[in-house]
Amino acid sequence: EVPFTKEVDMKYHNVVNMTADDIRFKPINKPFSELSSESDPFTVEKALGMATDVFIIMSQLLGINIFEMLPEQIGNPIHFDIPTADGGKRKMVFSDGGYNEGTGIPPLVKNKIDKIISVLVPSPSALGLPNFSLPDGIAQCILGQYGSYFGMSEFDSIPYRLNHFTLASGTFNHMFDLHSNGENQIFKLIDAMTSLQAAGEPMIATLKNVAVVDNPFYGIEGGWTTDLTVVMGVGVPDKFAAEIPEGIVTPPVGRDVTENGFFTNEEFSSVPNVVPASMGPINVTLPAPFEAIEFPFYTVGNNLPVKAARMTQIMNSWSIDRAWDGLVGADGEVKFEGFKKLFEDDGDDEESWS
Repeated sequence: EVPFTKEVDMKYHNVVNMTADDIRFKPINKPFSELSSESDPFTVEKALGMATDVFIIMSQLLGINIFEMLPEQIGNPIHFDIPTADGGKRKMVFSDGGYNEGTGIPPLVKNKIDKIISVLVPSPSALGLPNFSLPDGIAQCILGQYGSYFGMSEFDSIPYRLNHFTLASGTFNHMFDLHSNGENQIFKLIDAMTSLQAAGEPMIATLKNVAVVDNPFYGIEGGWTTDLTVVMGVGVPDKFAAEIPEGIVTPPVGRDVTENGFFTNEEFSSVPNVVPASMGPINVTLPAPFEAIEFPFYTVGNNLPVKAARMTQIMNSWSIDRAWDGLVGADGEVKFEGFKKLFEDDGDDEESWS
């Protein structure tokens, strides 16, 4: 959905006994749903054209080669030595999702990280607030954010997603075997989160020994397994809401404190998927050789409403503490063995964590 702003040539270097013609990409000014038909099918050229990222857009708009100004590690995760309580250090790797994919998982898998913690806190617009509700929306969130990594897609069943840019990038994301351990991993994750939400617990669960498959797009080599822990920050756990002192999240007359998974108090109604306060365009000054440019930043993170943001922070801390020794779902089954076990069971590989 974000087209090249002008025609762009892609040139290939010739290697021994191999040549390739140049490719010319033309601007795409249509959503994905309008780019495929019986007479004009979707092509690799269109797919690559839609996999545009923000740096390319800025480079074209400003007429400079922005990649020459960026450090080599722009596409790599960040490695840190984190001090531990016993005086040692644990090497951990951090990454973040963004435009082309929303989780930051691909660079971690490329680095063969065998214990991954993915924190999912969708934006209010991605959830479709205020029309989104729990537990019905759990499957939508998991399929939308994690389905493509397992070769699944929810776009056929959710029509509005046909106009969403993630539809284009999702086709490149397949890197896990859906039926690892002989069980559909996406269905397993949906069942675990649904059970935890029904029990009033935070939605945190681990998919163990997920088989990795080759993904040439991200340079991922398969043939090994990883443990994927998902922390799903969507809505408010009932057990957290029950611990809030009276008079803080007072519901409207005749309403419960939470309904459909969210506070009914208007001031906190989008916690933890907080709606930023509206703000007009601001003048952003970029370092040389850039010039001051008017960017329409209407929803920026530094303009979150204070009370809702603080409530989200408190809830997140409560969730980690609540899940430290494990979580049990509404069916009485253990759905998460706990962060304590997760961090203590770190094996011998000093770079096994993210």
